[in-house]
Amino acid sequence: ILIFMADDRQLRDLTFWQLGSLAGATWQKIGSVGPVIVLALSSMPFLARGLNALALGEATAGHLGIPVQRLKYTAIIGVSAAVGASVAASGGIGFVGIVVPHL
Repeated sequence: ILIFMADDRQLRDLTFWQLGSLAGATWQKIGSVGPVIVLALSSMPFLARGLNALALGEATAGHLGIPVQRLKYTAIIGVSAAVGASVAASGGIGFVGIVVPHL
């Protein structure tokens, strides 16, 4: 719908966003997605101990006193927020560059 209703300038911007480009990066975009990314990245070191325990298995992490479900939900929400914000700023290439190597 966006492509169908766009004029020439908007269509060009939309195409570059879909391909992924930092050419349209402005301080306003960085200011809008920056706090989300910084908050998500700054919370990750606090999850390191639990994630290391989780690497041994959920049962082992649970026996070590790690709240496994809460840790998994917190990590998923933090990473999703950071990836979503980076994709919103740079386009689809951010998703491909961040997620595909881990698959």
